[in-house]
Amino acid sequence: MNCQWCGKQLPQASTVKRERQYGNNTQKKASEHLQQLQEARVRIRLLERLILRAGLTLPTQIKRADPVELWEFVAKHNVAPTYVQGVIGQKMLRPQERSDGALVLDAQGQCCFWQIFHDVSPWRACPDCPHDEGSLVE
Repeated sequence: MNCQWCGKQLPQASTVKRERQYGNNTQKKASEHLQQLQEARVRIRLLERLILRAGLTLPTQIKRADPVELWEFVAKHNVAPTYVQGVIGQKMLRPQERSDGALVLDAQGQCCFWQIFHDVSPWRACPDCPHDEGSLVE
């Protein structure tokens, strides 16, 4: 194509090349992510083998499953009720409702509570809680 004012040859803009280049970058990024995912899976399998060889197991189940009233549990561990209400509002903690309307935490709820709040100051641990890591069994 020539310029209509001076008559010089103008370079042609190619949109096809840009589209193809964008597509290649997308494919390259996707393949990089896929490769990272595969490498992570290999590392996980390797770690699992090392754990088994060492004779260790990861805790998967809770020994004691007695339901505990939520607000007694909160007070016992010195966690602010407003924090707990916020976590319940975000659906990160789901207490069960008894027939009398009281909220209780089953074993899974107690473990979840511990996972969320045990790092929050001023957490107070108790020796007989089923949510403590030491109370978990393989």
